[in-house]
Amino acid sequence: MLGLRRFETIMFKLEVLDHKAREKAGVITPTFGAPIPVLLTFDAAVELRPSILSIKYGVFQSIYNYWKEKRERWQKPVLRRLQPPPPVNDTNPYNVFRPREKAHILHTRRMQRTENNVQSFEKLRQVRRNLEQAKSLLEALIKREEKKREVIDSEVAL
Repeated sequence: MLGLRRFETIMFKLEVLDHKAREKAGVITPTFGAPIPVLLTFDAAVELRPSILSIKYGVFQSIYNYWKEKRERWQKPVLRRLQPPPPVNDTNPYNVFRPREKAHILHTRRMQRTENNVQSFEKLRQVRRNLEQAKSLLEALIKREEKKREVIDSEVAL
């Protein structure tokens, strides 16, 4: 009896051989749209048979026929990675893995050009004053902390 793993291996190898045959023939379609024909003939597939651990000819022929019918029914490769992506303009939500559209790039908000007028000059002066006050406050805080450290050091020394 043929194991599931061997069956999957044969299906995989048939699909890959067909893909290589389509590549040689130049029938690879860039996007999914038209049906993709089966180019792998049974005679070419029979060459694969010796590499698959002693499978009987009749069993291999049945697997090949099953694979070919499935391919013709689906009209696309069985393996997802060998299926071409759907076209960008396809709106069917069930067709997944389509290439992303070139999304409109959102520009970051550009700074408005500031005019050199009295109002903007006064705003900038106010910002400068606030920064200078913050700087002097931090300097006073640092001096206070240094005095505290000196007091603690002198108490420890006494």
